[in-house]
Amino acid sequence: MNNMVATNTPDEASELKEAEYLLKKWRFAMSSGGFLWIQPTAKKLAPEELAGFILLLRRGCDNVSPRTILFDFSESDIVGGQWTVVESLLSEFSHTIGARCRLIAA
Repeated sequence: MNNMVATNTPDEASELKEAEYLLKKWRFAMSSGGFLWIQPTAKKLAPEELAGFILLLRRGCDNVSPRTILFDFSESDIVGGQWTVVESLLSEFSHTIGARCRLIAA
């Protein structure tokens, strides 16, 4: 009997660690109706962290789901007050996947 163990290449292992790092910085939940709620876990969030999360999230989205995304920043501050960058990232993301995007800010 041949025991095969899946191994990751260094690139795959690096991508998995990066994905795990990004996912730990967010709380999220999705309903069966296509509503996605997302909230950062940190008190301060850099737009670059949001951009990385969006790239990862985009892989799991299609033109059917999610239908509506609520980004809840009520417990976080955007580093440098770069809300224009955040709004641009969210707008482009929601347009790309065909979803409505809502934003809650403190």
